[in-house]
Amino acid sequence: EKRLSRILKDIACDVLLVPGDCGNTRNAVRVAVNVLRSACPRYGTYITLGNGENKPWADTQGLVKELQHGGRVLMNESARIDVNGHPVWIAGVDDPFEDKDRLSRALAGIPESEPVILIAHTPEIVTRLHRAKVDLAVCGHTHGGQVCRPDGTAIWTQMRLQTRDALGAGLYLPVHLSDYNKSGVGDARLFVSRGVGTARLPIRLHCRPEIALLTLHGAE
Repeated sequence: EKRLSRILKDIACDVLLVPGDCGNTRNAVRVAVNVLRSACPRYGTYITLGNGENKPWADTQGLVKELQHGGRVLMNESARIDVNGHPVWIAGVDDPFEDKDRLSRALAGIPESEPVILIAHTPEIVTRLHRAKVDLAVCGHTHGGQVCRPDGTAIWTQMRLQTRDALGAGLYLPVHLSDYNKSGVGDARLFVSRGVGTARLPIRLHCRPEIALLTLHGAE
């Protein structure tokens, strides 16, 4: 917790994106919020829910209230920021793993010509991208595989896509995403973060945790 807080405090970022699974109890979420509040992003912190916050026994609405102390929670909605006088939209959907995402609702009202960054917990959102204009989707959920082969490839990514190591971590271009969406994804890119947590067992093998720093450039 202290190390993460120090790292976030030292990162000069414009926006902090958190694609869910901050915790499934109020105490766990409070710890995550304390860490998130160490960051000072220029345009704010934006959070979506993961399957952790949507567990059947979790107090989802109570967790949302706690998360709101750490940033703006986007549940099938969007927020506009102005970067040097240019509009950029941050859209967030509820967890696709639990089929609670409503992408069309999240993107409603966004002009077609304005750039959109989408936050979704799981990369499975790629199967919906043919229905929407998204420039970059930022996801988590996989933990990068958490326990990986020596070359870093995932053994299992906790997803329901056809291949178990699909979209485990890193940046994927439209040509890569066409394997998972036969209707195409337009110009969308997908970034999957390994994140900093673990699932089931508190171990990682050949899969270091990460806080990813992405630099985006406008079209020339």
